[in-house]
Amino acid sequence: MKIRFLLTVGLGAGLFARNLFALPADPSFEAEGYEAARIEQFMLPVYPADPLKEGEKREVVYDLMISSEGGLIGSGAFYLPSAEFSEPMRDAVARWTFRPAQEGGRNVVGFFRYTVIDYFIDKERRRNGDYIPARPLWTIDRKLATRMNTLCAAREEDEHVVFGRIRVDFKIDASGAIKRFFGDDDLAKGLIRHYFEPARNELRFKPATRDGVPIESHLVLYLAPTAMGNHGEVLGADPVRSLPQYPGFGQNSESLEVSVVADFGPNGVVSSARIIDEVPVPYALQALLAVRSWRLSAEEQVDYPEGTPLELHFGFLSDSPEGVLIDPPRPIQVIPPIADRPLRDTFPPQMKSAFADGAVEIAFRVDEAGSLLDLEVTGTTNRIYSDWVLEDLSAMKFSPGWRDGQARAFRMVQRVSYVLYLRTEIKSDRDSINTRIPSPD
Repeated sequence: MKIRFLLTVGLGAGLFARNLFALPADPSFEAEGYEAARIEQFMLPVYPADPLKEGEKREVVYDLMISSEGGLIGSGAFYLPSAEFSEPMRDAVARWTFRPAQEGGRNVVGFFRYTVIDYFIDKERRRNGDYIPARPLWTIDRKLATRMNTLCAAREEDEHVVFGRIRVDFKIDASGAIKRFFGDDDLAKGLIRHYFEPARNELRFKPATRDGVPIESHLVLYLAPTAMGNHGEVLGADPVRSLPQYPGFGQNSESLEVSVVADFGPNGVVSSARIIDEVPVPYALQALLAVRSWRLSAEEQVDYPEGTPLELHFGFLSDSPEGVLIDPPRPIQVIPPIADRPLRDTFPPQMKSAFADGAVEIAFRVDEAGSLLDLEVTGTTNRIYSDWVLEDLSAMKFSPGWRDGQARAFRMVQRVSYVLYLRTEIKSDRDSINTRIPSPD
């Protein structure tokens, strides 16, 4: 079952009216068309313990290989705090859905590395007997997760929020129904009131069992704004250059070339990759399995700053079980389309007067001449918000995007979360503090 939630906060008429102002959160444009695969729907894993309280405080990180149709064709752990986390992750990943990688607007085979920052903790794991924890029978929409993580980020400095996280407790009965929720701070209570309580009847769980008998259980949901751990150290400090293995070597082997575009994150560790050529899936998968362990040298990290994609050109030779790197890594120069101005930082007047938050997602294309085409609302909490953003976008001008020195068309996505704030002036300073208005009790 797929669950979508929309949050709308309504405040009493006239409350804070004179000091209220509005800002669109995350108003930056996202260039698409040359991008990694990503999760669309995911089931929250149920861990035996909190990974941020074990060892070196690192979250679970998983590598996922996705077909050009969006199917999962391979997966594996990049980092687990212990072997106990392996089965819960495999169980959850098997129920995720994905959007395939894109290269030039075409769906391709790809790999990406995902840090799990939202998850359940089983509070009953030390029960005696043959114990199996409860697990959710519903998935979370990517947009909901982004929205909740944004709310977590707004409270990152709150003294009640550990590691910038929000905690919501779920008490689950022996039938898999939720008995009650509770949270230990205002934001957790707000999430319960606006996200979880309205969907209580749809948020079913497979109940926990002891010796095969269903029992009551207690799960703790943690939501976080960003990853906390530095996982680049997992590969060590030395550069890594793994080569692909020839799939089915010796069985009608033939020579074949495969080009991979790889993206590298902090410490020169690969974060995602995608196949440029149309090649059989076994060859694409072997190339991605090799690239997932790559790490750049310190000198290469200077030459290729974070965010610079590299093209890796592999060859499968008919007389060798291992592929070869045909050419040195080649940096790809990508300059996405640039808008002539930012979005206006005001609310639609009627929504501001109604004291209502909102969110909008709009997709469009910018062609080789910089023309804005094919505007499409792909998500909105209210048509008033989407019309407001469409009106503003339609009046904007863009410079064309470039790839390797040639003008290219780019698909773009604009996501905006409109959030109401209370402005409190500090008499001793001209600056101001933005304080999130709590939801009414």
